[in-house]
Amino acid sequence: MYRDEVTEIFSALDQASTAGKSIFIGPVDLRRTNYSETWLYHLLPNLVPASYHLEMNPGLANRDGGRLAEDLAQSDWLLLINRFDGWNEPNDSVLHGASEPTAVAAETLTYQLLRKCSSSS
Repeated sequence: MYRDEVTEIFSALDQASTAGKSIFIGPVDLRRTNYSETWLYHLLPNLVPASYHLEMNPGLANRDGGRLAEDLAQSDWLLLINRFDGWNEPNDSVLHGASEPTAVAAETLTYQLLRKCSSSS
């Protein structure tokens, strides 16, 4: 099932995007740093990672005043994954951090694969 979803999303990206565009891959709830599927970047060699934060590390990617929200605002594509939203383990990855990245993502579109809209649209 998961393979089929990734195949469908990547097919949509192949049709809609062009080489050199940027993509961010991370959790739907960007306040948490529970998991990030960095391996997906390797399957998209024509797209450029949109953020310094390829891995979502507690206290770094989700810190107040961090650069993640700005990176997301500059990104051409967001691939947000809810596969691990329920993950709960006894460490700081369960703590909520800055809400700005989630707000930036919410302003884009309502789909899991999000494309940046120009301000003139």
